[in-house]
Amino acid sequence: MEGLRKKVDGDIFAKLTAHRVSDEILRDLNEKDLTDMGIIEKGPIKMILKYIAMIDDYEEEDQTNDEHSELTIRSILEKEPKFQKIIHRYLDYELIPDHKSLLHMNRILTTHFFEDRIIKKSKYPSWQEKQQLAEKILQEFPFLHATRMNEDAPAESFFFWKHGGSQFGCHTGIIETRVGNMRKDVLPEKRLFRRTMTTKCTEVPEQIKDLALGISAVSPTPHNARHICETMRQCFPLHNWLLETLKENKMQEILRTFPLLVAYNGLLVQQTFDQLKPNRHQDKELEQFLRTGIILDKYNWNNVQDPYVKGLLRIFKSLTNRGIKRKAEEQLMQPDEEIALPLIRWIKCNEGDTDVEALRKHATRDLLPHIVCIAERFQHGPYYIQCHGYVIPCSDSACQAVDVFFKMFDVFGIPVPVLLRNVHSLICFRIFKSVQNACSQTVQNLAKGLRKLTSSRNKGRNRRNTLNNIHRSSIYV
Repeated sequence: MEGLRKKVDGDIFAKLTAHRVSDEILRDLNEKDLTDMGIIEKGPIKMILKYIAMIDDYEEEDQTNDEHSELTIRSILEKEPKFQKIIHRYLDYELIPDHKSLLHMNRILTTHFFEDRIIKKSKYPSWQEKQQLAEKILQEFPFLHATRMNEDAPAESFFFWKHGGSQFGCHTGIIETRVGNMRKDVLPEKRLFRRTMTTKCTEVPEQIKDLALGISAVSPTPHNARHICETMRQCFPLHNWLLETLKENKMQEILRTFPLLVAYNGLLVQQTFDQLKPNRHQDKELEQFLRTGIILDKYNWNNVQDPYVKGLLRIFKSLTNRGIKRKAEEQLMQPDEEIALPLIRWIKCNEGDTDVEALRKHATRDLLPHIVCIAERFQHGPYYIQCHGYVIPCSDSACQAVDVFFKMFDVFGIPVPVLLRNVHSLICFRIFKSVQNACSQTVQNLAKGLRKLTSSRNKGRNRRNTLNNIHRSSIYV
């Protein structure tokens, strides 16, 4: 009753005490009982009934927590028959199970601790509760500290890591991922967070609109390049306003306003991306990153002539996309070429056709965004980006094509195709530094592995340079 005193007015609380309502009796009251006491206003009635429901929930939750506290992590896992083999073959011998088995263990534990409260009561666990579960797992199986994300990460970081080790941002770890998936099963009307996204649609000055209109009529010649780049930089507020206000056909409207974005081999796309992401660390590591990707595989795409394309494809294949259906192509293809379809396609010009004519025929098909190389299969040639019927030329540089392709999604506000989400997240996280956290555990693991490969290659290169310098100096001596 003391908790209710702070929530209702004094006259309402006086009516309850006048009828000698105690804490025990309060739980049995319904709306009719309250109206019989003279409490007829809907506001106080709703407040009292909500308080009674809250008391019942707290008592049930405390009882559930007591039941959970009596069970150990091991006893919960042992209740699952399919997991007992993992316990006896791995955990009992202090061996780390494979990733699939760790995910199975995580599913059992998160279901036991969090499923009922999320699905039935729409109550989400706090980050402290997820952290506690991760710590309990490590207390039960201390040798699992070897799963930590990196040497500086907490021992439980594989299971849960607050903000992914950053000061702000999303939490990471398989517990966080599983809880997020469980929240999707809550009915929309029962979800706690249903806030609508509001954007600040500040009106763009007429002067900038006039600039955009004027620059759209300028011919994209080398002589006009500096003037066009500077004017497009000044028109960025209009570009940003279009991204925020347009609900559909964003790319079409943006290119109707700024048709020169597809000129100069994607230079203006790169410039606009830098304006959209002003706080990112602009590292120039893409070439080294793609070359490092070659080491991931020794057998696939050996016939690909361009080393950067070969590295990108091997990175793409390492980021598996299980459970996603691919649309079958009509023409016969080699297995490697078919796997590469969502990312890059090779087009051979028919006799008498130009590159532009070949691209125009290719663009008439209903295809998702991808890179196009005008050459024989797996050979080097001029690169283009095909996206919703538009074509962006990127010269003969594969690195330029890759850079523009993955920046294009933010610049034009278009969704990333499902099969490219992992590789897009990896490049944005590892190279562009435009996102704080990768989209999945698979991406995080590969980013960690590529970082180690890069550092080991740099150490080997520095060692060879040192030995060469010593050798040259010994010759002169």
